[in-house]
Amino acid sequence: MASLQVLRAIAALLVVGFHLQAAMVSEGHPNSIWRVFQFGEAGVDLFFVLSGFIIYFASQRQAGGDAWTFIKGRFLRVYPVFWAVLFAYVIVYFVGAKVLGDVSLSPDWMSVLRSALLIPYPGHVPIVAWTLSLEILFYGIFALTFFRGGTKMLLAGMSIWSICALSYTYGLSFRTPWLAFVLNSVVLEFFYGVILGVVFVHFGTRFWRIALGVGLFLLTLNMTGIGHNWPVGREVTTGLPAMLIVYGLLGVKRRFPQWVLLLGDGSYVLYLVHLLVFLVVGKTYEIVTGTSPYLNIWSVALLAVAAIVLSCAAHVLGERPYQKWYKSRLIRRRDI
Repeated sequence: MASLQVLRAIAALLVVGFHLQAAMVSEGHPNSIWRVFQFGEAGVDLFFVLSGFIIYFASQRQAGGDAWTFIKGRFLRVYPVFWAVLFAYVIVYFVGAKVLGDVSLSPDWMSVLRSALLIPYPGHVPIVAWTLSLEILFYGIFALTFFRGGTKMLLAGMSIWSICALSYTYGLSFRTPWLAFVLNSVVLEFFYGVILGVVFVHFGTRFWRIALGVGLFLLTLNMTGIGHNWPVGREVTTGLPAMLIVYGLLGVKRRFPQWVLLLGDGSYVLYLVHLLVFLVVGKTYEIVTGTSPYLNIWSVALLAVAAIVLSCAAHVLGERPYQKWYKSRLIRRRDI
């Protein structure tokens, strides 16, 4: 579905812009064109809804699938690429701490270990890996329910997780870091995606234009800051618009430029490496020019371009060949 690939690209770019804008604010340069990304974390909500939909829809289409094959496929898709990026982060942090004498760059090895396993607990390296930990939890619930009792058991399992998350977020006073993580109300967005999958399989996209229009309007409303004044969480302010947008785009049947699809294909790498690129390229810029790259909109644009180009190159040269390899192995094992 090409339209969903485009949405993956947009979601990744929103997150990239969000982190650049946040860095500019922290450096005392908030008034720039980049402030349009001040609520760009909505890209994460789009990713969660997309994940729920794609996992359900792909599993629904594969006849004879089983939980073990699903788990292996998800492991091979997520972990090796993440480990490669995590290794690069650790190397950069270690070298930076030694060469530049910047103790703040020294890695916290317990955080690195938790991150390597994607354990659902606060404090990941890189910081965006918290979303992958929630993805792993979703995969676990999906494997335990869908391959045992089909759609009905999956919906029941997701309902229980969502109800517990809402109860913890808005009702219970008991708080622990672990529970606050696994019962974050944002997990409802995986459920939204699953619901979309069920609706799409049984009813198609007859209302896609209305859904897309309403979703874009609500998301725009939220990204102006209005939605952030509502007494509800992001699962409502950006999660529901994301759900409508995904459903709407399912009805879009058109060709897209190859470079746009490439951005979508490389969105996972871009999501993981952009902060590392900002760190390395930004520090190099600072050493060469003597000024922070976040004080100029053009140097910030340079960081964005560098992250996009390097992530697309890493996808084409590394991730894409790796994907072909592990998918061929999974197909071969299934045929044996």
